[in-house]
Amino acid sequence: MRAFEFSQGSLPLLIIVPHIGTQLTPDVSAALIPQARALPDTDWHQDKLWQFARAAGASILMANYSRMVIDVDCPPPGNHQNSDLWPQTLQDGTPSFTPGKAPTIKDREQVFEQIWKPWHQQVNSELQRLKRQYGYAQLLDIQALSSRLVTNNADINILTGNAERCPAAVLEAITRGLDKYKQLRYAVDGPFREGYALRAVARPEEGICALQVIIAQNLYMDEHPPYRWLPAKAQQLQPVLTQLITGYLNGVREWAASPISR
Repeated sequence: MRAFEFSQGSLPLLIIVPHIGTQLTPDVSAALIPQARALPDTDWHQDKLWQFARAAGASILMANYSRMVIDVDCPPPGNHQNSDLWPQTLQDGTPSFTPGKAPTIKDREQVFEQIWKPWHQQVNSELQRLKRQYGYAQLLDIQALSSRLVTNNADINILTGNAERCPAAVLEAITRGLDKYKQLRYAVDGPFREGYALRAVARPEEGICALQVIIAQNLYMDEHPPYRWLPAKAQQLQPVLTQLITGYLNGVREWAASPISR
């Protein structure tokens, strides 16, 4: 069971894509209703969309397994069952599984050990490697969402945990660059809940900054099955994403070099 694909880069930046995976375990595959079997909640084509960042030197971590198996950007189970960790519904609220056929507790424990844990071990080990090499590290958690579910009508949502995960000066460097693109609507710390990765690893006071970016899927793909990649639209989005990465890298570098940053 290969939980993820990872490529190590030459920048102090780790990009994670937790919801790109499409592989299913046999028990999940057998239990999904037809609508869920099409995997509509997948973050399709993120590998193509962020290929420029890989080429520029970012480390890239992409999940292999669908969030229908386990959502690696959710917290581990605590004293009560974490329903988000093992989704029972699609993002639009439709039940995912045929009644009575959802994976068992044993199945869920197995994928937690074999998928969730290795994913987070890789995130932490790469961030620590970057911090040792550069003196600081940056995480960018990339997610996508159907434009029908983007309640604030923003093309791009940037989540910083109200500057707890990423210093305000860094965010300013990012938004200053995005403001050049008048055709694009972005929002900061809007109505969305940040993923677990940000809460788990971001420690700006220790030199680890984190951002989550949620991109409306209609900017680069057809939102209806078979979810086609739309090269012409994606090409229009590419300079914006390049600017976002540039602002993030420059902002953290300047922040880390400042004697009063931490």
